[in-house]
Amino acid sequence: MDFRKVDLNLLVALDALLDERSVTRAAERLAMSQPALSNALHRLRGLFADPLFTRGQRGLIPTARALELALPIKGLLRGADELLQPQTFHPAATTTEFKIATTDYMFVTLLVPLIERLQSDGPGIAVTVRSLESPDIPDRLARGELDLAISIPEFSAPHLQSRWLYTDRYVGAMRRHHPLARIRELSIADLCGHPHTLVAPAGGRVSGPVDDALARLGTKRAIRASVPSFLALPYLLACTDLIAVCPERLSRTFGAELVVFEIPLNIPSFDVIAVWHARSHNDAAHRWLRQALAALSSETHKPTE
Repeated sequence: MDFRKVDLNLLVALDALLDERSVTRAAERLAMSQPALSNALHRLRGLFADPLFTRGQRGLIPTARALELALPIKGLLRGADELLQPQTFHPAATTTEFKIATTDYMFVTLLVPLIERLQSDGPGIAVTVRSLESPDIPDRLARGELDLAISIPEFSAPHLQSRWLYTDRYVGAMRRHHPLARIRELSIADLCGHPHTLVAPAGGRVSGPVDDALARLGTKRAIRASVPSFLALPYLLACTDLIAVCPERLSRTFGAELVVFEIPLNIPSFDVIAVWHARSHNDAAHRWLRQALAALSSETHKPTE
């Protein structure tokens, strides 16, 4: 038998006839006319080379071959029905791994809350974090080596899917007993009159948007320490009189030993987005991950006072 030539609707009809043992009741169940179902039964008899049913006083009596087919057909139809159902994802009942590329800053602001949430909502889910500095992120997303990247739009690619997560801005940070800590509104002279530290990822330039803004004003700051990670800032600031300019969301994680202040510069805010390949766009687990990150972005956002 060539399965490609089999009309699966015939198996639906046979399943109904086996359950109902009546052409009338089976036709009503399938919303078919009795002649149409009788025609389907005729085709089924030819397909299986067996009468399948004989008539009895109380309805149809299945043959041995029909009874033999009953369970396999019901299983086949159940499997087909499951294939056609919308894909669902239940984090509490699954064991899977999400592979996410991002920066240390976005790891702190988004992935730490995600991993914390998974302890209760998805205890069987693992998160593997990769560096965003790799130049082949789009290819790794396409190959399935990464599920998601969290980045800024400038580091995305036109063919990738994306979703806005939040908008952040720059603020200043210094130790609580810094000489400038008691000044309510710092001036450009205050900002440039004390040494700074900045984050410059490996291979990146030792300058940033603050330096660009100062250059437009015809001045500059003194950078005395360049570090490769935002995670080093709290430790460095706590024991020195250095100043750092960093994303506001990151500054909320620094703790009470540091103070955060408004900088007297007009520096544009920036967006943080989730990026993924079209291959995983409709996957239920990936959809859940993206929705979870969006929800966490909203929950952790606090309007600037």
